[in-house]
Amino acid sequence: MTKETGCIIIRDNKRVYQNIVWRAIIWLITRFMNKRHRENWPKAILASYTIPEVNEILSWSRLSHYQVSTDFVFIDLCVESPGK
Repeated sequence: MTKETGCIIIRDNKRVYQNIVWRAIIWLITRFMNKRHRENWPKAILASYTIPEVNEILSWSRLSHYQVSTDFVFIDLCVESPGK
């Protein structure tokens, strides 16, 4: 629950493994991580949603004031209070 003019931002990984270029980029990035992160970050990406999946889930919800955006490997969901 937010204040009258509040906003909640949810950030998660974006599932990008369906693209071979992204797989290579993620593999390269993980080479600079410690062992635990190198093993777990790719699993977290595989467990994440795609933009169409997020939009479908939101269409089932009762939320009406939200915006979905994306960048390099993240999905951001901004949910605004109706009073904003």
